[in-house]
Amino acid sequence: MTLFIIIRFIILIHAILGGLSLISGTIAFLSNKGKKIHTLSGKIFYYSLGISILISLMVAIMPAHYNPFLFSIGVFSLYFILIGRRAINYKNPNHNFLTDRLIHCILILTGTSMIIMPYILNSSFNLVSGIFGIIGISFGIKNLLILRQPSTLKSQWLRVHIIHISGGYIAAISAFLVVNQVFMPLLNWFLPSITGTAAIIYFLRKIQIKKYQVFSMSIPLIMLTFIFTHQIKAQNEILYEPLGREVGIRLGVSKTRMQDNRLSARTFYNWSPKYGIQIGNRKTNNQSRTRIDFTYIKGHKKDKSFTINSILSQVNYSYQYQAADGLWIGGFFNNFTLINFPKSFAMAMFTNNIISYTMIQSIGPGLGFYPSKKNNSAFVGNIEIPLLGYVVQPIYGHPYPENFLKEGTFNPTREGMTIPMLKSGKFLSVPAFSSIKLEVGLFYYPNPDYKLGIEIQGEMVNANANGKSVRILSNDVILSAGYIY
Repeated sequence: MTLFIIIRFIILIHAILGGLSLISGTIAFLSNKGKKIHTLSGKIFYYSLGISILISLMVAIMPAHYNPFLFSIGVFSLYFILIGRRAINYKNPNHNFLTDRLIHCILILTGTSMIIMPYILNSSFNLVSGIFGIIGISFGIKNLLILRQPSTLKSQWLRVHIIHISGGYIAAISAFLVVNQVFMPLLNWFLPSITGTAAIIYFLRKIQIKKYQVFSMSIPLIMLTFIFTHQIKAQNEILYEPLGREVGIRLGVSKTRMQDNRLSARTFYNWSPKYGIQIGNRKTNNQSRTRIDFTYIKGHKKDKSFTINSILSQVNYSYQYQAADGLWIGGFFNNFTLINFPKSFAMAMFTNNIISYTMIQSIGPGLGFYPSKKNNSAFVGNIEIPLLGYVVQPIYGHPYPENFLKEGTFNPTREGMTIPMLKSGKFLSVPAFSSIKLEVGLFYYPNPDYKLGIEIQGEMVNANANGKSVRILSNDVILSAGYIY
C-alpha cells in the first residue's frame, strides 16, 4: 500500500467523521437542551469532530497537502469543543482548572508558532495562519484571565458551554462550506458566522443571560469572516495604500462593560458614542500613528442612586516597520484614563467613594497586517498587548493621593497635589495589569488624497494596583475619514 493510498484512506475517514459531526452537531444544536437526545448527539458530535480535526491537523502539515487554512481552523475548532465540553464540569465545586489553564497556554503557544514558523521556515509571513494565530493568542489570554475567578465560572458554566461548543460547530460548518464551495465565497463565510452568532444570543436569552455577554465572542467571529472574505478576493493582487502624512477623524459607537470594585461589585454596561482624531505618517518600510479617542459612558439604569457615568479617554502612539510581505512589527505607548462618578451626586449611595479614577501608561509590542488588495481599497489588522503599565489607582476611589487622605485634608485646589498623585502609581504587569486590543478595518481611497474606512475594534483592560480591580471590556464599530498629504 503506497503512501498516496494511505493518505487517501485517512482523508476518507476524516470526511466520514466530519459528516457525522455535522449531522450530530445539528441535532444537538436544534434539540432541547438537557434532554437525552441532546446529550447523546452532543457526545457523538464532540468525539467525531475531535478525531476528524486531529486527522485534518496531521494531513494539513504534510508536504504534499500543506494547507495553513485547514490547520488554522482545525486548531480553533478543537480548542472550542475542548473548552465547551470541559465547561460542563465547571459546575462541580471540586473541579480542578489546571487542565483548562494548560489548554489555554497550549493555544497561546500554538498561535505564536502559527505567526513565526512560516517566517522562520520560508522567510515569509502567511496571512491565514498569522491572523488565526493572533486571534488564538487573544482567546487564550482572555480565558486565562477569566480563570482567575473560578467561583464566577462555576456559576456561569452553561454560558461558557454554549458559546464555545457553538463556536466549534460554527467553525466546522465554515470549513465545510468553504472547502466544498457550497455557495458563493461571501455566503460561505458570512452565513455560518452571522446565523450562528444570532443562535447563540437566542439560546443565552432563553437561559436569561444578557446578549452583551456574547458580544465579545461575536467580534472575533466577524473578524474571521471579514479577514478570509477579503483574503479570497485579494490573492495575487497589489497593495493599494498611498504613502504620506495623514490627519483624520473617527466617529462610532462603543459597547462597554465596566466593573470598578472600589465603587461596587456590580457590572455596568451601555452603548455610547465614541469620538477621535488620528494623525499618521506612512512610508515605504515604516509607519507611525497617533490616535486620541474619547468616550462618555452615560448610565441608563432606572435606579439613579446606584449607577455611574464614566469618561474614558485614550492617547495611543504606535510605530511599526515592515518585517515581511504583509507583516509589520513594532511597539506602542498608550495612555488610558477612566473616571467614574455617580449619575446623581445628590442621591448617590457611593457616599465614601464619590469619584474614582484609573490612569494607565503602558508599553508593549504591536503587530500589523496588510494583505494585498487593489481597486483603491486596503484591509488592515492590528493587535497590541502591553507588557508593562504604570497604574495610578487609589484604592479609596477619591481623586486624591493617599498622603493627603492621611492628613485629613480634602481641598481640591491644594497646591502641589498633581505631582504626588502621579507618583502614587505602581509599575505592574500580568496578572495585576493585563490588556489586549484587536482591530480590523477596511479602507477605501476615492483618490490618493482621501481615505474612508470602517473599523471593528475590541479591547479588554484589567488593572489591580491596590486590591480593588477595575475591568473594562469594549467593542467598537468606527467610521473614519482622513486626508493624506
